[in-house]
Amino acid sequence: MSPASEHLDSNLKGLASDLLTASAPHLTGTFAPFLSPLVTQLTGHMTGLSCSTCSGSPTVCDGGPNDDALVAGGGHCIGLLRQLFDVALWIAQNAFQRYLPAVSLPAVEFSTAHWNQKPHDIPVELYCGGTTTFANGGNSVVKLHLTPAKLDWDTCLACLYVLVHECFCHAFYGARNPNRREGTGNDDPFTEGWMDWLAHELLLQNRDFAQGLPASGTEFASIATIFTEARSQYRADGAKPASTHAFSRAMGKAAAIQMHELLKRLPESRADALGALFRLSCDVLAEGFPLQKHEDFVYAVNMGLPSPGELEDPQQFEKTPRCVRIYLKNNDLNTLFPEASSKRNSFDK
Repeated sequence: MSPASEHLDSNLKGLASDLLTASAPHLTGTFAPFLSPLVTQLTGHMTGLSCSTCSGSPTVCDGGPNDDALVAGGGHCIGLLRQLFDVALWIAQNAFQRYLPAVSLPAVEFSTAHWNQKPHDIPVELYCGGTTTFANGGNSVVKLHLTPAKLDWDTCLACLYVLVHECFCHAFYGARNPNRREGTGNDDPFTEGWMDWLAHELLLQNRDFAQGLPASGTEFASIATIFTEARSQYRADGAKPASTHAFSRAMGKAAAIQMHELLKRLPESRADALGALFRLSCDVLAEGFPLQKHEDFVYAVNMGLPSPGELEDPQQFEKTPRCVRIYLKNNDLNTLFPEASSKRNSFDK
């Protein structure tokens, strides 16, 4: 990464010159036919990048506040990241359009942010993260956070999962009311746990769309699994979670799994239980409920449904299945939030 005072193309031209000088002694002999084309290709790409051509004007990125607008119109230097964003956005849009075809989705913009340290506290050596904010005009802005000094191959692979998470779990939040949206925060068990579990499922389902990307769908999926599992790691013995928000994420993930198990059993949804879960989840997210409503919902599901392997007690677990069956019949979200009294402290561990 070039310093803010030096244009990226000038920096790359200097690096290309250094590479040619350093590699010259090795471009003779037995390996010359193999190394020379590679060096030529690398240096050609490095010297071919032009900041002014990319921006379409004499004004180019300089580390200032205008960079986002310039990159939005060009961004040749982050072409791979933009390609990953386009795939992630397509995956998320396709899901919402399939399960909520009547809901108009907001436009989603892409930007990047520089971090000196790891942009999250999740116990995994992947140096990328993300945030989604909402612009005044109703658009969503997905920002990919990167630590350039630690940008390795696994981090590049993890960017796709991060972008799918941001696009699917956040970008369409409150889509029914796009001018009145406010984020619910990193401690939201629904967006960060429940929806993240589904985002991972979506990525697994769409591995074939990695064609044209510099890695296979299996590689992207493997890193995504490592990342999503690390997000919700916590110790049941009461020790401090590895990540500040691990417990709320774990509670949301557990609730999603329990709801999926219920939908497998109900006559209205067992033919396509996962599809029913996607429809219900997209519906809740698009409504734009505040944090407390999300907490109420996750708490009610966790308390109102048996955990996998737990014996089902009809008296204990009767209310939630009844509410879900009514929802599946009439699509009324109010039936999913009946008199839920949130125990907010249950997520503050």
